[in-house]
Amino acid sequence: EEIAVGEAVEGDWSCTASEPTEGAETFYAAYESVFVFNCTGGGLEGEWVFASGLGLVQYMSPDAELGLELVAPW
Repeated sequence: EEIAVGEAVEGDWSCTASEPTEGAETFYAAYESVFVFNCTGGGLEGEWVFASGLGLVQYMSPDAELGLELVAPW
């Protein structure tokens, strides 16, 4: 389950924001409070996950061909 936060649209670029109630998990850590941005167009396509107090912790391209998981915060 997730809480829809908002949507932004500018030309061919659009991005929806949500706050998953279950948080997010990467290879390195689990994060309880995150915002997820799903974006299309404009060269920023993909899913961007930001953890509260830390910033960007995960990125995944739309086709799951490219991904980035940032290291644990310790």
